[in-house]
Amino acid sequence: MNINEIIYHQIIGIASEEEKKHLESWLNLSPKHREQFEKLMENCDYLNDYQRHSRIDVDKAWEKLMIMVKEEEGENKKQAKSYSIKWLIRVAALFLFVAGAGWLLLHRESKPELPLIPEAVSQAITQSTESGKSAAKVSIRKKGKEQIQQEITSDAMLAVLTGNEEAVYEIETHRGKEFWVTLPDGSRVHLNYNARLIYPNHFVGDSRQVFVEGEAYFYIAKDKSHPFVVNTNNGMLKQYGTEFYVNAPKESTSVVLVSGSIGVTPKEGSERMIRPGQQAIFNVHKSSLKIEDVDTSLYTAWNEGRMVFEDCPLESLIEVIAKWYDVDYTFTDNNLRAVHLSGTFDRYGTLADILNAISELTNAEASLQDHKVVLGRKVKK
Repeated sequence: MNINEIIYHQIIGIASEEEKKHLESWLNLSPKHREQFEKLMENCDYLNDYQRHSRIDVDKAWEKLMIMVKEEEGENKKQAKSYSIKWLIRVAALFLFVAGAGWLLLHRESKPELPLIPEAVSQAITQSTESGKSAAKVSIRKKGKEQIQQEITSDAMLAVLTGNEEAVYEIETHRGKEFWVTLPDGSRVHLNYNARLIYPNHFVGDSRQVFVEGEAYFYIAKDKSHPFVVNTNNGMLKQYGTEFYVNAPKESTSVVLVSGSIGVTPKEGSERMIRPGQQAIFNVHKSSLKIEDVDTSLYTAWNEGRMVFEDCPLESLIEVIAKWYDVDYTFTDNNLRAVHLSGTFDRYGTLADILNAISELTNAEASLQDHKVVLGRKVKK
């Protein structure tokens, strides 16, 4: 269970003792966590309203909110207008923080079917937060001008920063960090390190458009009348109710379909469909598209808190680990670079544990020295 679900249970009074302990641990991790939580809890009137509405259907809760706003406007239109806007912004921030569902308050033209997040992924989200791995830089642009740049640890902060104003978000992660984003339609995006996502806080028109660069995992809210389109430097992907992995550095794009259906369109080519269990690869220099069958578990593992390597050169493996733990690396014996190995590691485990495992699986001595992983031949005793 992730921290948003725990906070939601705490607010409506159904949190278990175990959940309360998790919440207290999360609050103690950072003063920012406690500050965000206290801001949500500081006004009992809003909290009581939310608690009442959480016990009934969300749509009915929204209708009651709108009725209350209209009644206020009827009594004192000018005064109520100012009060209602502030009130709705706070309610929107609360919904987004505790349930990742701010889209319900911001966009009501359609009702996408929210994606189901597997339990293993929810646990990984909790581990990411508790280990301090969840962090990103957000740039918020209003009317084409950059207005805000800030480091964030939760996408709940976005609603607080923008309220209900039209804005475009650019989320960037750096070495050693990752970030989960809840989009306006309820879709979820997991950004790996060194990734970038651009999207509006209101989807408009006939499609839902985002841009991604780097490695990301998508859980898309189903909405047949508004296709979801992922734009990359090399082309675009159009989904039709899908779970998929994207790796889109500047020079190429790789897409692995886990479930659902995707249409892939290179910049200079036409759309082709791929089926679950297939990977599509294309790049900025070619209009051709390569499609092949793959083992999807190799591409979903990182999203579930595991690092899986299969017959992987040691240098490639260490490169991934170094970026995740934000360290450098060097080989004192170049012959080790091409040594192949397979293994599964806990993504949120310690670097020392992983280096010990590498030492046991290979004929290498892996150690951390001055913020650098050093790999050399084992010394015979």
